[in-house]
Amino acid sequence: MEKQFLLGADDPEMKAIKEILGAHRMPFSYASVKGLRANPGNSYRADTVIPSARQLVVVECAFEGMDDSTIIIDHHRPGDPGFALGPDKFWEASSIGQLHSLLRLEPDHDALVMAAFDHCFAAAIRGECHGIKAEEVIHLRVIEVSNQTGASRAAVWDTVTGFRALLSRAPEVTIGDQAVKDLRHEYLGEGYSLQYLSAQLAAAMNGYVALLRHRDLTRGAEKNTITGHATAATIEMFMKVWAPSEGLTRIFGVPDRGYAGGFVARRRFSRTA
Repeated sequence: MEKQFLLGADDPEMKAIKEILGAHRMPFSYASVKGLRANPGNSYRADTVIPSARQLVVVECAFEGMDDSTIIIDHHRPGDPGFALGPDKFWEASSIGQLHSLLRLEPDHDALVMAAFDHCFAAAIRGECHGIKAEEVIHLRVIEVSNQTGASRAAVWDTVTGFRALLSRAPEVTIGDQAVKDLRHEYLGEGYSLQYLSAQLAAAMNGYVALLRHRDLTRGAEKNTITGHATAATIEMFMKVWAPSEGLTRIFGVPDRGYAGGFVARRRFSRTA
């Protein structure tokens, strides 16, 4: 049966997946909500109509009525094929790696870098993704931040440099056994903004764990995310103790991948967990 791919929200990895499908003449469409392409806030609530005669493959999205015949390519939610896999399995875990496996394609080095970049960026900087150099994922991040935001690469570097300085003097909270730079006094915008992406990169480059404040959508709820070089124990403490104590709701995260977050219900900061 011919496969039909349904692609989720736009991001660097999804762009690469789209290019692979196009190069191999594989039919695809975009998950949509009310006629508009799905975004990070609604890509798992799509209302797309898919031809029933084809084998459906959903990539980082979902819609009501999916059945067991649907092939899932994803690593974001519990139960996804790559959800709990750590940096040592970055290729198998990533969506681009799962696509290669499904289509029986051999990856080139660029695809491997993209997989590490998307699945476990901080771990790749620490050298935990075999065959991937820190400078490769940093270079790719700068290029993609530029492409995503429309800022020049020089402007991206300037913004990252500013956040590196800001993080160095930011106050700290303690979560578990780690000191965490608290950047929540800086609002980082909506979606994949220049400020948000640059702050993530700055934290990773400086070797910090950091708390960030931003939104998925302009009118969406504020969220706090923890990024950078957090240990699995720190992420577990964030999810089970610290985030609830701060009043965060809809808490999410993957300890082995070093990230977590939650949505702000009320503003109340504490300094320890």
